[in-house]
Amino acid sequence: MDVIQKSLKGSVMYLIVFFCLVLSSAAIAETTTLDSKGDAFVSGELPMIPTGLEVYIAVVADWEMQLMEPTKSLVWFDVDNDLPGNINVVEDAVLKLYTTKAESDIGQLDVFRAGASWNELAVTWDTRPAENREIVISNTPLGPGLFQVNVTEIVRSWVYNAYSNYGFYIDAPDNGSNIDMQFGSKENPFLFTTLAGTSSSHVMMVRWGQASTPLPGKVLLVFTS
Repeated sequence: MDVIQKSLKGSVMYLIVFFCLVLSSAAIAETTTLDSKGDAFVSGELPMIPTGLEVYIAVVADWEMQLMEPTKSLVWFDVDNDLPGNINVVEDAVLKLYTTKAESDIGQLDVFRAGASWNELAVTWDTRPAENREIVISNTPLGPGLFQVNVTEIVRSWVYNAYSNYGFYIDAPDNGSNIDMQFGSKENPFLFTTLAGTSSSHVMMVRWGQASTPLPGKVLLVFTS
């Protein structure tokens, strides 16, 4: 596992948001699948233990009894280098993970940006990056198997250079739920071909195109018909 300054686990993204039409129609869209390049979980129960070589990442929340500290996961994709360099319109992006364990309640999970760089081989609860919750995307897994989250707006913020790409946080909200879930990490050899034949247990699928007018240096949400 390479040491990555901005680690974040693989995922696939898809989101269509009605906002404002500031660009002419994009050319025929293409889809690129990205494998995750970094992932880890950080646990308040093990505040000084790095987990970057584990075969899973985890989200644990005990908001009802509060008998244990929470566990959150981080996943990073190399958007700058793994997407084609001529993209100026991100039409949608979907984060895909494979749930390997779902115990207690299967509750809502939140996906949002990490707010600072981290190293998957070194990050711990005590050294975890800041959280950027300006955009929070929520979805609820149905149980073991494929779990998808539409993360288009977050990916656009990276591609359009509104924010630096430090990857995703995956967390459980403080809503009274008891959640204990695990997802296969990129180190899990049994999940290498689970998601559409990719080499990772987390992938991010980005559908993109080119517009005749360049995007300005800020986030714009483009309606796709």
